[in-house]
Amino acid sequence: SEYARQWRNANPDYERKRKGAKSDTEKQRISFIKVKLQDAKERARKRNKPYDLDYDFMSSILHDKCAISGLPICRVKGSLDVASIDCIDPELGYIKGNVQWVSWRINRAKGEQSTNEFILMCKAVLEGATTIP
Repeated sequence: SEYARQWRNANPDYERKRKGAKSDTEKQRISFIKVKLQDAKERARKRNKPYDLDYDFMSSILHDKCAISGLPICRVKGSLDVASIDCIDPELGYIKGNVQWVSWRINRAKGEQSTNEFILMCKAVLEGATTIP
């Protein structure tokens, strides 16, 4: 064990050279998604909602843009634009086909509304706004 630890410390690039080894960026992406999945699973448990999400599914739908606003999203902790798992219809829970990646600020504004209700509300605000030309 001690020999292996010393060898790894002396050969830090070994893992990257192995066939199929992941870059640091990919490792960060994997870690980010797994943390978000664990958070969603805990919210589903607390709210007694269904949960059937997995890494492969959530990875396949994670893109650079918020699913609702189309604005860029990131994986920077503390950013208002950090990617967040949103239930399209909160009543259905965290199940495949009912989730999307959105920016945290959009998810917070949306709250417990369905995506359609949120969009209708945003349109009403825009139409009724008096401070925006």
